[in-house]
Amino acid sequence: MNAPAPLSPTPQISSAADKEANRSNSANEKAEGVQWAVYLYLCGGDLETFNRRASNNLQELISCRFDENVHIVIQTGGANRWHTDGIDSEKSQRWEVSHGNLKLIEEGKLKNMGSKGTFRDFLEYCTKNYPAEKTALIFWGHGGAYGICADEQFSDDWLDLAEINAALGELDLGRKLDIVGFDSCSMATVEAANAVCDFADYMIASQLEEPETGWNYSRIGDVLAASETPEEFCRLLCSDYIQKATENGKAAAVSMIDLSRIPNLCKELDTAIATLDVDKQAAFFDALAQADAQYDKRSIRMIDFADFLSAVPSETHTGQIMKLLQNAVVLNMNNDKKLSGLSICFAKEYDGAFFKWYRSLSPSKAYYELLQS
Repeated sequence: MNAPAPLSPTPQISSAADKEANRSNSANEKAEGVQWAVYLYLCGGDLETFNRRASNNLQELISCRFDENVHIVIQTGGANRWHTDGIDSEKSQRWEVSHGNLKLIEEGKLKNMGSKGTFRDFLEYCTKNYPAEKTALIFWGHGGAYGICADEQFSDDWLDLAEINAALGELDLGRKLDIVGFDSCSMATVEAANAVCDFADYMIASQLEEPETGWNYSRIGDVLAASETPEEFCRLLCSDYIQKATENGKAAAVSMIDLSRIPNLCKELDTAIATLDVDKQAAFFDALAQADAQYDKRSIRMIDFADFLSAVPSETHTGQIMKLLQNAVVLNMNNDKKLSGLSICFAKEYDGAFFKWYRSLSPSKAYYELLQS
């Protein structure tokens, strides 16, 4: 038997502007007749090593019946141990779900799932070899508001939002992805939406820590078959996730975001923050600190966006921003607490390393500069 082909080489860099200007019909022509493609970036991490969480979701997915016009493509990695036969923790592997089985399509030298290049390489491979009329990219792994997919074989290096944004910008996708989903904790943020809004139409993510059972992958075959539009897919997937969590007695929340609304939301936020004088800035931070006190003290440094807006002085016209937020959050489902659907960065204390990192993630230059002051 011949050795498997190596993983695809890194593509030539092209800017997001170039990508938009040079779109062609080639992707649409290759995708003709294929209704859906799901690209699953599955970083097992310690969730898989110790608790087989990735394997559990993978088994749910394999058990589904998929129409012939559906592609399910998966990259595995990031765990010291896998509990699914055939998945090798010492290799980077790509799979296709086919007739109730995992079909190995490529494998090669172990690569860091928290690397921009590994993610970019995977998505380029998927879009070139498994195009479809409708596409969903799903990240699976540890999340923490600013990044995802901590690879325990590479010192828990994770794929941060700046890397995701850069990778998407370097690819010539042909057209936008329909959906970007984060099956991970605390990724329903303005920062995440801003990172992917130029490259996809919808985002699915949770403001809360996700239950260990994850999304309801056993229903994805039925969801795809029943969904004529990406919006229908998002709504059904979100509903199934909340139902699964509720049946298991777990608190859960999930949001569906219309990414076309995010640039204007960020622009209005930037304008509102930029109008604050010194006294209003002080009042703003005092109000934010009071709102922040109700949250669990965790390292992710986030606050609900509606609570954030309530702290901004009223004369800055935050009512308009709230309306934009409500328009952006198409669906907001939870069984635990009242949430707006998106969070934003806030904490009382920051260090220099965080500011250097957050500069490329902030949805508002004025807010970033205010945090520094």
